[in-house]
This record gives sequence, C-alpha cells and structure tokens, in this order.
Amino acid sequence: MVRSARIPLQVLDASRCQEIPLFRSYLLGLGTQLSNPKTAIVFASVFTTILPKSIPTHFYIAIPICTFLSNAGWYLIVVLVLSSSRPRQACLKFKKIIDYLSGSVMGWLGLKLIISR
Repeated sequence: MVRSARIPLQVLDASRCQEIPLFRSYLLGLGTQLSNPKTAIVFASVFTTILPKSIPTHFYIAIPICTFLSNAGWYLIVVLVLSSSRPRQACLKFKKIIDYLSGSVMGWLGLKLIISR
C-alpha cells in the first residue's frame, strides 16, 4: 500500500458503470476479494496477532463466518457510499493519506507479529 500510494487510481466512466446491475457488481467485487490470496494473508496475520494462542473450539467456526459477514458488509457499505460522486471524489483526493495510514497499520501488525514470536 505504501509503495503504490502515489500511483493514481484508474477511474471508469460513470455511464459505463451504470450499465452493470448493482447485484452483479457486488458479486463481481465479492468474487474478486474472495479469490485474492492477499485477503487471506491479511486476515490470517491480523487474527494471529490479535487472538490468544489457544482459542475455544467453536471459534474455528465462528471466526470464518464473522470474517465473511464483516468483509461482505464492509464492501457493501463501501459500494453504496462510493457510488455517490462527492464521497468518491473525496476518497480519490485523500488516496495517498489513506494508503499510507493503511500500510502503516499493516506494517505495525506485521512487526508486532515478528516481535511476539
């Protein structure tokens, strides 16, 4: 994130995006996210850092379900918010700051994981 913070995002023409039904767009984004191996690595690193070494057995079922629901819900909110012009322009304007902060948090979690081992 930090290395690509200065690279501008490619913005599609809004009229082209309106041709795609909302549910199909959501499914495309969800499929993209679920097939992205970085997503699994990020969640694994976050949970490895935050959760205690021994967890109850039911957590092995609850954690993937909660992770899926929170991830799906988050991206639904992102889609709904960023489908409006003003929030989308604000996000593009502050992209560098958002990427630097997000990358720093992920770096901090990685460093915490390395130090704790």
